[in-house]
Order: sequence, then structure tokens, then C-alpha cells
Amino acid sequence: MVKSDPRQLPSSAELPCSDDTPVDNEDQNFIPNLLLFLLQYIWANRNDWFFSVARNWFRNW
Repeated sequence: MVKSDPRQLPSSAELPCSDDTPVDNEDQNFIPNLLLFLLQYIWANRNDWFFSVARNWFRNW
């Protein structure tokens, strides 16, 4: 485990390497937008629904 001073940010050498895949990629935007489009189309005459997206995934293994 790396010990560090909580008042100092880690350098780029201390951060984990990237796999060059952006966190906010096209699929993460496309799928919720597609679902919203479908719900707006199917339930166009209804006003008793709400759609929200939380893009956080947590696991505690």
C-alpha cells in the first residue's frame, strides 16, 4: 500500500495506467438516450413518469 500525504496530490507516475478508453464513452450516452427516446415515444400522452440516469457503478468485493 502506498502511503501519501492527504494534503498533496499524487504525481502522474503514481497514478494507475490508463487503457486509453474514455470513462464517458459513446455507449454510456447512447443507451440512456435511446431509452429516453423510446419512453417519450411510447408514453407521449402520459405525464406521470420520470426518467433519470445515474452513471455510477460501485462494487465492494
